[in-house]
Amino acid sequence: MAAGWTLVAMQVSGLLLEAPLLALTARWPKRALIAGSMAAVGLFCAAGAMAPSYTALLVALSLYGLSLGMATSLSQAALVDIAGDDRERMLSRWALHGAIGDVGGPLLVGGLALVGAGWRVGLASLSVLAVAQAALIFRGPEVRAAACEEEDEGEGEAARGPRKGGGVRAVVFWCCAGVLCALLDEVLLGFAALRLDELGATPAERGLVLVACVVGEIAGLAAVEWAWSRIHPIRVLLLSAGGCAVAYVAWLNAGWLPASAALFFVVGLFAAPLFPVLSAQAFAALPGRSTTVSAISAVVSGVELAVPVLIGLVADRWGLRAALAALLLAPVGLFAVAAGVLASGRARDPRVASPG
Repeated sequence: MAAGWTLVAMQVSGLLLEAPLLALTARWPKRALIAGSMAAVGLFCAAGAMAPSYTALLVALSLYGLSLGMATSLSQAALVDIAGDDRERMLSRWALHGAIGDVGGPLLVGGLALVGAGWRVGLASLSVLAVAQAALIFRGPEVRAAACEEEDEGEGEAARGPRKGGGVRAVVFWCCAGVLCALLDEVLLGFAALRLDELGATPAERGLVLVACVVGEIAGLAAVEWAWSRIHPIRVLLLSAGGCAVAYVAWLNAGWLPASAALFFVVGLFAAPLFPVLSAQAFAALPGRSTTVSAISAVVSGVELAVPVLIGLVADRWGLRAALAALLLAPVGLFAVAAGVLASGRARDPRVASPG
């Protein structure tokens, strides 16, 4: 219960405070903000490592969650600024590093446990690493948006004035579509573990099958590198969502563990490009205002807190298989979004010159 409340507190602090802070700091240079956020991450990790009570640890980790959310959102926004029109490629590389971290992080924690180091040592190590990163960022170059190099020298995105793009409504639309990706993230892995338990898999076998999905994501993100300059991003979304839906249905009906692992790998392979496309479309809707897009995304992503609860209610009411079937809403819904955008003729790729 204590662990659950800790995780909830970390998420709620970000939900309530991250978006307002991002909006208020939209005019500020990103380098200082990212460095300051990482320094705060180090500070609160150190506070957590020295916490004398659970209450003190809860407060420290809540503020750590907020600081890390700020650092992550601002770093992503900075990379989008640098990437210019090549947003999908940059965001796919961002997701690739995140997927590698999903595999490497637990291995590092396991390594600390193997040598007898406790959670305090782990938090202290994170504190040192975060402060070192903050120092490197602070000494680095200032972030400049690639699309704004020849424009006025006003600092901060709020000083750049209005730009062409889909506007706030388009940002909200793509961020809401991105919420569907939450069904293919930790929620999928959690309920997939229960499905594998039904099949009689041992803890080690469950781990291997679940890791196969993450390895599939890494492979998918590496493979899609060639596609961004060759295939329209919305078509990548259409193909990825369709392939993910087919692979997921096949996995759901697989009763043999080797087949389950292979199909789960394919699920991850096709699911991987979904986030880069959706995020890139949101940023493209307000070009030059990446921090504003991050603030809107932070508000919309609050819906994701309810996703595990809703899927859990489905499982309690209609059973595990119904809950797993409900997760199919993600690839099917995103396939419908991509098909609708293509059919409406609203899909555009700024890297391709318009005729005439």
